[in-house]
Amino acid sequence: APRAAWGTVRAGDVAVVLFEGWMQGFRPRADRDALAAIHPGLADVNARLADYDAKLWPRMHCWLVLRVHNLEWIAQWRLQAEHRMRDIKANASAASNAGAASNA
Repeated sequence: APRAAWGTVRAGDVAVVLFEGWMQGFRPRADRDALAAIHPGLADVNARLADYDAKLWPRMHCWLVLRVHNLEWIAQWRLQAEHRMRDIKANASAASNAGAASNA
């Protein structure tokens, strides 16, 4: 959602926050040159991890890691999510176009 659509939550109103992502809990590496040799984009990822390590990770009370039996499932789930998003956008666009046509 666009930032303008975000709501405001007071700290006392929330008991649990689920924070999902690929790099959650990872720590930055000191060997920046080795990272750059693997892939030039890893230096940026490492810099972001250093920022998270300093500002965000200390706010986390615990980490919960979900493991899957087969790593291929992750790719399948991601593909399913991409298809759902594509279908939702297509349906919204069709509804918008239908509404515009009926107003003409």
